[in-house]
Amino acid sequence: MKNNVAFVLLAGGKSERMGHPKGLLLHNDIYWLETQLKSIASSGGTEVYIALGFHTATYCEKLPWLTSALQVPITYLNINIRAIVNPNPERGSFSSLQTVLAEISEHTTVLLCPIDVPIPKDETLQLLLEKKQAIVIPNYKGKNGHPIVMAASFWRPLLQLDPNKSRLDYLIKACPSSMIGIVPVENPEVILNLNTPEDWETYQQKNG
Repeated sequence: MKNNVAFVLLAGGKSERMGHPKGLLLHNDIYWLETQLKSIASSGGTEVYIALGFHTATYCEKLPWLTSALQVPITYLNINIRAIVNPNPERGSFSSLQTVLAEISEHTTVLLCPIDVPIPKDETLQLLLEKKQAIVIPNYKGKNGHPIVMAASFWRPLLQLDPNKSRLDYLIKACPSSMIGIVPVENPEVILNLNTPEDWETYQQKNG
């Protein structure tokens, strides 16, 4: 994931269905956010932006290094990390995405993943980056998933949109098909959404 690529993890939601900040769930004795970062590091990622919101104080309490990352970029697990707070998380995930994108260099390719989708640990990320289109999406058995690759030519205009009237999935669907690359993958985790305690328990049983 080198060569001017940044990973964006969206962790600013309320996690109402889970009943607990998703990035602070314990997985193999460490917090889920740390597991996600370890997966990024093992795949060669060097730059990560973490979007925080509703549970910022709790995240910083449990993971004190995040407090520093809110001020300046830090190095953690050999990754350069910035944490950025969405001041209006009630506006939704698109608002959090905009808040982070505003801090990213304008020529950077972005790999976007919500905190509740496991970061692929196989060759999936490389396959996505090899596809040279403005938007690249993994597809497992006919279902599109995450992470999504977004070239600067696509994400830069997103900064000008009204977050109250915008959803990323709708914006992607409205794009010409020539802009979108769909990559078939063999990893079912790209379509997982760990939204509820039941989802989490099932994932833990398979991957604990």
